[in-house]
Amino acid sequence: MLSDAEIREFVDRKELRIEPFDDKYVEPASYDIRAGRVLIARQGIVDLRTQNVVLRHGDWAEMESLEAFEIPTTLAATVGLRSALTRRGLDWFGGPQMDPGYKGRIYTSVFNASSTPIEITYALPFATMIFYRLGKTASRPYSGKFQKQMTFPEEDVERMLKMETHTLSDVIQSVGLLEQTVEKLTKSSEKMATDMGWVKNLLLAILVALVIGISISLITHH
Repeated sequence: MLSDAEIREFVDRKELRIEPFDDKYVEPASYDIRAGRVLIARQGIVDLRTQNVVLRHGDWAEMESLEAFEIPTTLAATVGLRSALTRRGLDWFGGPQMDPGYKGRIYTSVFNASSTPIEITYALPFATMIFYRLGKTASRPYSGKFQKQMTFPEEDVERMLKMETHTLSDVIQSVGLLEQTVEKLTKSSEKMATDMGWVKNLLLAILVALVIGISISLITHH
C-alpha cells in the first residue's frame, strides 16, 4: 500500500496521473476522490457545478469523479466510499479494484439507506482511492470496455432515463403520505365522534324513554 509520500512521488514523476490533482486531498495512505456529476433515474445527468443534488431516503444515483486517473502497470487501486458518508447512511456499489493501466474517471452507484436526505455538492470528497504496488509489473494494461471512460456509460444513462418503475424513495414517500392521510382522517373521525356525542346521548335517552313507556303501558293493560 502506498503512503502519502509515495503517492506524491508517483505523481511528481508523472507515473501516476490524477487530474486535477490537489495535494490537500492526499491522506496518509490514500487519495480522496471528489464528486463532479451525478446521474439520477428519470432525471438524467446533473452537473454539480450548477446544481446540488439531494438524495432522498431510498434514492439511487451514479457518481462521476471529478478527477481522471491514469494508473501505471506497476500499481493497482481500490476505491471505497468515505466513512463520513457511510455513517450518514449512504451505501456504495462499485467494482473491487482499478486494474493496472486503467485510464479514465471513476463511476459507481450509491444508495441512500438512511431516513434523512443527503446533499451532494460539487467537489465533495465522496470516495477514497488506495494504491498498491505490484510485486511485478503487469504483463499487459487494462483493456476492457471502460478504458478511457470520461463520461457516464451510454447503457447506464439509457437505463436510468427509461426507468418506468417507481424508485424505493417514491414508494417510501407514498407510504408516508398514506400514513399522514390516515392519521388526519382518524383525528377528524375522533373529533366528529366527540362533536356527535350529544346526539348519541339524546338517542339513548329517547330509547330508554320508549322502553320505559312501553313497559308502563304493558303493565297498565295487564
